[in-house]
Amino acid sequence: MMDTSAKFSFFLALRRALGMVFGTLLILLRHLPAVIRRDVPMKHVQSWHKLMCKHGGLDVVWEGKPCDEKNVMYVSNHVSYIDIPVMGTELNAWFVAKSEVRGWPGFGFLAELGKTVFIERRSRRAADQKNQFAELLSQGRNLIVYPEGTSTDGTDVAPFKPTLFEAVFSETETPIKVQPFSITYCKFNGQHLPEDMRDCYAWYGDMTLGDHFWHWLGLGRIEVRLRFHDPVTKQDFEDRKEMAKYCENIIRKDLQDY
Repeated sequence: MMDTSAKFSFFLALRRALGMVFGTLLILLRHLPAVIRRDVPMKHVQSWHKLMCKHGGLDVVWEGKPCDEKNVMYVSNHVSYIDIPVMGTELNAWFVAKSEVRGWPGFGFLAELGKTVFIERRSRRAADQKNQFAELLSQGRNLIVYPEGTSTDGTDVAPFKPTLFEAVFSETETPIKVQPFSITYCKFNGQHLPEDMRDCYAWYGDMTLGDHFWHWLGLGRIEVRLRFHDPVTKQDFEDRKEMAKYCENIIRKDLQDY
């Protein structure tokens, strides 16, 4: 029988939502000139992510060492929109999201301010994506990429799309590192996350964003683990397909071993 602390609390959800809204407004107003220019410094973006985690009841545990260099493409499985503030608390990197996110009310605006690259995930735009990624990486920026192209329930990994690794194999003198890491929603109120609560945090399929977001806010504390694996380069693989498969397998193994 599930502990009563797992029940939804309207007042907790309201308190957390208000904390997020007023905290966000305070950050936006404090840095209004940068907001207007759409050029908010990364340290302020990270402060906003930490605010979201604080008011969202998210305890983030980091395992392994993220690359602290430039020209890094971080590669991860994708469980939920909640992944974004969790990863953004420490990683000095731009997120890569599908172009539809730009049109989400409120979220699209914040995603743009939060250093997001929007792409159209259609095969005919693959060359444009490659060039866009290669240019950003060559400029010294880091990227966070979800090669599954979708989100899952977090128990396994969907096949990684090799197209997103094409920029790593482009003709450039800039050395690009790829670091796979796994994200796991693992503990609820200090105990192992029950299987029947997994969908309270995983957001995938035809779930409604608003209902899911509100329900998440009304629950207890969730521990999210980020485990970083050793970085690799294109010299370690024959082509992008081999690199994509390697990253997929190492993340899948970590999820299955947990």
